[in-house]
Amino acid sequence: MGRDILFKTDDYVFSYRVGGILIQQDKILLQKPKNDDYAIIGGHVAFGESTEDTLKREFEEELHVRVEVDKLIAVGEIFFPWGTKPCHQIALYYKVHLADESAIPSDGVFHGFDELDNERIDLDFCWVPLEKLKDGLKVYPLELIPYILKEEGEIAHFVSRDICGDLLSRFTEMSKGILGDNLVGVYLHGSAAMGCFNPKESDLDLMLVVEHDVSDREKKQFMEKVVELNEEAPPKGLEFSIVKREFCKPFVYPTPFELHFSKMHIDWFREKPEEYVQKMKGTDKDLAAHFTIIRKYGKVLYGEEIDRVFGEVPREDYIDSIRADIEEAREDIWTNPMYITLNLCRVLAYLRENLILSKKEGGEWGLNQLPERFHKLICEALSGYVSDGKMEAPETALAFADYMLGQIEQYGTEYRTLCEDELCRELFRDFVRHQKVTKCWRNHDA
Repeated sequence: MGRDILFKTDDYVFSYRVGGILIQQDKILLQKPKNDDYAIIGGHVAFGESTEDTLKREFEEELHVRVEVDKLIAVGEIFFPWGTKPCHQIALYYKVHLADESAIPSDGVFHGFDELDNERIDLDFCWVPLEKLKDGLKVYPLELIPYILKEEGEIAHFVSRDICGDLLSRFTEMSKGILGDNLVGVYLHGSAAMGCFNPKESDLDLMLVVEHDVSDREKKQFMEKVVELNEEAPPKGLEFSIVKREFCKPFVYPTPFELHFSKMHIDWFREKPEEYVQKMKGTDKDLAAHFTIIRKYGKVLYGEEIDRVFGEVPREDYIDSIRADIEEAREDIWTNPMYITLNLCRVLAYLRENLILSKKEGGEWGLNQLPERFHKLICEALSGYVSDGKMEAPETALAFADYMLGQIEQYGTEYRTLCEDELCRELFRDFVRHQKVTKCWRNHDA
């Protein structure tokens, strides 16, 4: 096998890839990298290798099965960030079938791996009903989905542009340019990192870590660029905080920050930029929740690895952070029922089972764990979250908020009692140790 057709310069990346669409019994076999969207199985074409030979090789390497290549159905021009560089990829997609249909079980998850740039990528492979693609399941690239579902037709051509990916790439390059050697890293968190990003309803959450203070001049320059980039962002916009490394590991709570921005602050900066950069500094309890998500789901856009930068967030600090977000749930559920419903679910999931979940995962947990009388409400919240974000508060909204706040208080009280009991036991152990040491010294002095 020759070298992959994957060229990199200081400014851009070019990639030539092929994918195989394997459908059996109204199910499609997909691959899913950890914490990422589903994708079509395939890989880079090697120099001197035909695309059909590439597909056969990739299926054999990743799944240890032989496939026969059928029809070319689509050619894609795909633009996305490769790290911090823009990538232009040409991709060909073929229908394929198994040489032996019994070579792979018809359900379940198969674990495998691939290698790219000499790095191992862990993969899951699974059969997914085609109906789920029709219902909006994210499969990369999204523009290919109609041609997967289409029975027959001419070879299709599509162009796919990852607008958010390009935006994140430019945000990262801008951060490096302004903050220079002071920048430790840029980290993606929130829904975009957790695999449930909805362009209509989600913002892009970013965390920047620096070694030292950021000057007001740098903050103003940074914010001017952010306001420009925010014009190209999804409707909810960009949100970021800049935090000094010394407060990340070991973790300090409430966490001091150098600068913060979300779309709600944009008018303040435009009208009074000097005041904004001077006063938008303090402490933020929300950072405990953000750091926890970063440690579990975060993605490094630039800089040092997450474990080297972010220390463990104590459980009591994380609980205090997420509880603050639902304190006014009885009132807020009428104005924002989707957000409050899903957020209540994920707060209780953590208190009950120590689960760190996205809003979507919180809702799915609620359907499995909460009383059936609330299932319709949760389903409506989930439906709104993955579609247009619209939801009317039903009559059961207040009863749900009361029930959930009661459960959260109960489990929160149990945890506080457990902590107090553990503290008492630790104080007693310290006392016993002190008594033994004192007695030892008295005997020694005697």
